[in-house]
Order: sequence, then C-alpha cells, then structure tokens
Amino acid sequence: MSSWYFSKDDQQEGPVTADQIVALDYPGIGRLAYFLISMALCIVFYVILIAIIFAALGTNQGGGAAAAGLLVGLLFVIGFFFLAVKRITNLGMSGWAILWALVPFMNIWIHWRLIACPAGYQDHRTLDTAGKVITGLWIGMFALAFLAPVIGGLARG
Repeated sequence: MSSWYFSKDDQQEGPVTADQIVALDYPGIGRLAYFLISMALCIVFYVILIAIIFAALGTNQGGGAAAAGLLVGLLFVIGFFFLAVKRITNLGMSGWAILWALVPFMNIWIHWRLIACPAGYQDHRTLDTAGKVITGLWIGMFALAFLAPVIGGLARG
C-alpha cells in the first residue's frame, strides 16, 4: 500500500482490504469546496464581464473594454488553474497533471476526476457513493449532449 494509508490493525499480515484502509489527510482542497469555489468564481467572473460590457456600451471606447475583459479572463483562468492544482494534489496526483486539461479528450478525464473522485483517489481507486452519483450524471450529460442533436435531426425529418 501507499504511504498515505495504514491499516486499522497494524499487526495484520497479508493484503489489506478496502474496509481496513483509513485515509490520512491529503493536502489540497476537497471535492465539495472545489465545486462551490469554482461555481462562485464563475458567477463573479460573469458579473464582472457583464459590468465591463455595459460600461463599454455607454462609451465609444470598445478597445479598452476588450482589454479589460481579456485581463479579467486571464486572471480568472490563473485562479481556476490554481484551484485545480489544489484539487489535483488532494486526489494524490502531481500538480503538473492539470496540464492534461489542455489536451483534447484527456480534459474530460481530468475534469471528471476533479468533480467526482474523493480525496486520495490516485492511491485507492475507489469511488464513494457521491462519486458514483456524479459519474452517472457526468455520463448522462455526455449522452444527452451527443443524442440531442441526433434526435433533433431525426425529428426535423
């Protein structure tokens, strides 16, 4: 087993079962905190972006508003990457694994891990009930995203 875990019965010989493993505290940020902080950051980002747009509509200097919007967007991307690195380390992975988010199709896998997997998932590879529910919703949303255009196209005739 990894050094992050120890068995409840330190004297036991042989393999340790999943119910005998006790997780130690992982550094970083947990799943719920990651979700809530990400949601709050998105709301703040869009409120600021809408305020910039309305301020630009009142003037004829669109270039300044575009630069301000890009700056705000860049700051929020940096904030999201920082938050994701904290969550990745909570999963037991290297912080550099966040770079998978820049690779097509691998970004789906890494974001699934950020949202669904419990702390230390890299070491124990066991989803809890919340992780299983989130995974089901994740798969359902992807199925809906792929099936909706097909069904809509068939309905048009």
